[in-house]
Amino acid sequence: PVGDGEFTFHRGTEERFLGALRAASAAPGGSAFDAAENVLRAADDFCWHTHWMMNIGDVKGRILDDALKERISEWAKTGGANNFNALEFGTYVGYSSVRIARLLPPQGKLLSADPDESTQRISGEVVALAGVAQRVQLVTQSAAATVDDLRRNGDLVDFVFIDHDKSEYLRDLRRLEDAGVLRRGCAIVTDNVGVFDVSDFLAHVRGSGAFRSRFYPAALEYTAEADYMPVGLYG
Repeated sequence: PVGDGEFTFHRGTEERFLGALRAASAAPGGSAFDAAENVLRAADDFCWHTHWMMNIGDVKGRILDDALKERISEWAKTGGANNFNALEFGTYVGYSSVRIARLLPPQGKLLSADPDESTQRISGEVVALAGVAQRVQLVTQSAAATVDDLRRNGDLVDFVFIDHDKSEYLRDLRRLEDAGVLRRGCAIVTDNVGVFDVSDFLAHVRGSGAFRSRFYPAALEYTAEADYMPVGLYG
């Protein structure tokens, strides 16, 4: 609809979005994976046809899916000696949390951080509707505080999705590196680098020597506007 396109925000949109997902999830039956797919379809339908939202979306979501599947495959070759830990900066309404959690191996966990209390509350219901709540830990705090917790607990991560405040991309990636919480081979996927100026982040990913990177052309979520996503492998 006119006035509801990209980068337009209206009060109550997230609650309307949640209502659409509740309605789509009302029918009983199916597996947990089916529930997650149903939630994602309903979310994409809302964002394509009712109101734009800043989820990663279905098109770039497939890039995220493929990067996660590839990383899990490499992890499995090691015998899965450690639990598979995924990390997300920028939960928003839980769409990407569902995309990630539905593909995790048994005992895999996603830690998703966002300081916004209202959207974290919505995310909690979204991951529950998708049947993946037991695999997702939502924390209402900054990326910086989350990295501090990981370092303090001695936790290592295997997969990272970065989609929060664009001005914090480089700073928070460096925090992850400096804290020593990235497992060798950790895949780091980043959204919106073709839409926002994150040149300092890209220069670090390309030039630091810490990452082997690939760049995938895509489109801004729920539009035809050009965007792209880097996938970096650490170590």
